[in-house]
Amino acid sequence: WSGDDNLRPLDKKGRRQAEMLIAELSPYQPTAIYSATPDRCLNTAAPIADELNLPVHVDALLGDDAWLEQPSKALLAFKSIVARGGTPIIVSQGLTIPSVIESYAPVFMDTEDLNVKKSSVWILSFLEGELIGADYLASPLPVR
Repeated sequence: WSGDDNLRPLDKKGRRQAEMLIAELSPYQPTAIYSATPDRCLNTAAPIADELNLPVHVDALLGDDAWLEQPSKALLAFKSIVARGGTPIIVSQGLTIPSVIESYAPVFMDTEDLNVKKSSVWILSFLEGELIGADYLASPLPVR
């Protein structure tokens, strides 16, 4: 892809992964869906949003560009979603996700080399704004 990275579409594998997120995330009974602005984030969120009949709330502060330019505002955007409660899905990017997790300084895990494969999922559990659990799901695609 030689164009604007924010306009880069999902490839065939990415579209399959987005579709598979329906089965992977539906059991958590999501209550809201948020996405960073890049097209591939929005295209990742779209299938599960359609399946659950939930709107996708788009926020530029959830993406890598915002994390690089305004990390405190980006973290505040994430924390405000957590504070709303429920079970939100947040579709973000490879720099932002580990940075957000690291910012919570969880005592139960080493955050030095977090996995953030494309289409991977972090299930984060919070209690009164404190990160108390983090489970990593490497891919929604079946293992070959």
